[in-house]
Amino acid sequence: MATSVNAGGRLDRLPISSFHYRIFWLVGAGMLLDGYDLYVFTNVLPATAQSGFSTALQNADFISKTFLGMTIGAFVVLRSMARRWRAGEENLPSPYSPAVLTGAPTADRSELGQ
Repeated sequence: MATSVNAGGRLDRLPISSFHYRIFWLVGAGMLLDGYDLYVFTNVLPATAQSGFSTALQNADFISKTFLGMTIGAFVVLRSMARRWRAGEENLPSPYSPAVLTGAPTADRSELGQ
């Protein structure tokens, strides 16, 4: 016999905590940075090319290096989290979990059997 779960109602009744504010600010910061990239890529770069300040090749190079920098930054953060996690710092999630990106609270490592 299958039972249905009304998780939406339960989530609506939960009080707002610091975890929710942390997620709000992380998502907001990500949206701000993403919006800035989109603004630069769609408005500023064509204007610099039109004025002769840069060429299409330089603009393509700028976009490529921007995404390369974001990729390298993600790997640096991952390595840093992995090092801290292996060192046994409390309340750190596995560096390979989505909780690293969201800042979600986690159990102590002792509760995980590690």
